Amino acid sequence: MSPRAAIGWAMWFAGLAAIAVSAYLSTKNPPISTTQTPESAVEGALWLSAWIGFGLVGAFLVTSRPRNRIGWILCGITFTLGLTLFAAAYARYALVTRAGALPFGAVAAWLATWTFVPLVFLVIALVALFPSGSAHSGAARWILRIGALVALLTAMAFAFRPGPVEGDTPPSNPLGISGTKPFLDNAIQILGTALGAVALAALIDGIVRFRRSSGLPLRLLSSLLCSGPCDVVCKSGLIDGSTGPASTPPAPSSRFRRGSLPISISTTSAATSARRRLR
Repeated sequence: MSPRAAIGWAMWFAGLAAIAVSAYLSTKNPPISTTQTPESAVEGALWLSAWIGFGLVGAFLVTSRPRNRIGWILCGITFTLGLTLFAAAYARYALVTRAGALPFGAVAAWLATWTFVPLVFLVIALVALFPSGSAHSGAARWILRIGALVALLTAMAFAFRPGPVEGDTPPSNPLGISGTKPFLDNAIQILGTALGAVALAALIDGIVRFRRSSGLPLRLLSSLLCSGPCDVVCKSGLIDGSTGPASTPPAPSSRFRRGSLPISISTTSAATSARRRLR
């Protein structure tokens, strides 16, 4: 296993472990809200398994195509989710449930206030860069730039917003600036709307690209769901090169070789047209 592949799998295992520990701590912690209703165990399991699956597929992609950003983004999604859930559960346990029993509770509380924002940006980047791992148009590049800026400002606003880390019960943000809550609440509302608009723009751009590519990325995604992700993605040639070693620069004409995908492509001309539109 290459060092890059080891890092990808380590990110997935770290995210998985963090999610598991946070689930255990949550059973020991008090509710995060005085009006909280218990969540169904089935709903929680389905929700978490979906996010864990991102990192699993990403680890396979990083192993086979480490230069493609999609695999790293997928691993980052699971890792960031695990960090956010763990920080919130750990902070509540260390500062409320058993106050002083564990160290770095304040650090965890501060991290829990803003680390979910990078998760949102990673999902936007996934849509904007799918499937090749690179920006396909000027619109996609601007979406990523504006999204990164808005996400950074949003994370900063949450990082210094006073009040509870989550819900309406302790712990509170240890670095919250007193007296800034009304201003930061308004800023967060505006930035949240802007981030939603960026996400919508990324989705629209992705739909336009898929329509122009004759549905080829959608067929690849369908194959990914029905077959082994590593086998499908590595052999497709769609993602960062041909079926040869990662160190060998792919020939432009080999990315959509006829018969290189586990799905049928009717003509070579259609494949060439799809390749040009994806670039």
